[in-house]
Amino acid sequence: RIATRAGARMVSMQRGGGSKDTWVLGNGHATADPLTQRVIGARDVIRKDEFLPSRMIENLYWVGRYSERSDDFTRLLRVVLARYIDTASTTSASLDAALAACRQVRLVEGGGGTRESLLAALTDESAAYSLTSVLAQLLHAASQVRGRLSQENWRGLMEVQRETRKLDPAQFDLGNAMELLNRLLMEVSALSGFALDDMTRDDGWRFLMIGRRMERLQFTADVLACVLHRNHSPDAATLEWVLELADSIITYRMRYLSAPQLIPVLDLIVCDPANPHSLRFQVHELHLHLRALDEAFGTWPITADFAAMAAQLENCDLSALEPSLFGTSLQSDAIHGFAMMLGDIAGRTRYAADALALRHFVHIDAVSRTTLS
Repeated sequence: RIATRAGARMVSMQRGGGSKDTWVLGNGHATADPLTQRVIGARDVIRKDEFLPSRMIENLYWVGRYSERSDDFTRLLRVVLARYIDTASTTSASLDAALAACRQVRLVEGGGGTRESLLAALTDESAAYSLTSVLAQLLHAASQVRGRLSQENWRGLMEVQRETRKLDPAQFDLGNAMELLNRLLMEVSALSGFALDDMTRDDGWRFLMIGRRMERLQFTADVLACVLHRNHSPDAATLEWVLELADSIITYRMRYLSAPQLIPVLDLIVCDPANPHSLRFQVHELHLHLRALDEAFGTWPITADFAAMAAQLENCDLSALEPSLFGTSLQSDAIHGFAMMLGDIAGRTRYAADALALRHFVHIDAVSRTTLS
């Protein structure tokens, strides 16, 4: 592992560092003797790889984050484009809320017209959070750990790469964007299945899943907080795309047989422990994974923070959002407080992601470690 400058006390891939293969030359000529066949008995069976390089763990973590971010951004762009095409030259509260959510997660930058902003969000390679940039980062991280991925997983990534090539700003237009996004969503969603079904549950897999869960938790909390801060009583059309974004619209329709309403939507996406896209589900899974890391590497304050977050979501009382009980004014205050809680969850998740990187992916010598602790 190499740093960007001589004498650096921190070496991290995310801080611009890199890695180089080192070859040690021997004297004389190498012999090419065939490998001796070794008999492997019951006592030689290996069920856990004791040597997982931190560089590999780091790349698996970012494969998890970028694959989930690709999924989230593809869904959000589908939501925005569908409403942009439907409204044509008119504006709507639903489209405005979706565009605000895009700006919140930095998918769309401020300024410029809606069409230009959406094209940039899809195809601008210079924008760090455009869809094409995120897909490129996913493919780069996956290429560093190809040996850890199944053949089917790698084929799925190659399909993603083929679709990414079609995001050429010189040839791309919004007319065929929905068809491309629908195909791309199927392909990036399949990566989740490969991670769940094709990988051994070792520490590398655990970090990949932590990356996915942290990304989904942060994204969903950010979007919901943005929607509620903009409008304490979002309309049914806005709540519908929120359900779409969380892949929960079918579940909502089966349960309630009605147009989307605020309290049941928030219960399904925030508080429902059985919904794999809910915040509570992500927090629970993260707490389990972090506890397993505690057992392997020692206790860590972030684990306790996620335990507190899990208790907070478990005890969340949505009855405070009912206007019939407390009146419209107090209901508005309660929704504002709920939005603040969601923003806090997103912020704490960002902090946890930074702390995770500093603990496991930054190499510090003994003197520096003592100074920083």
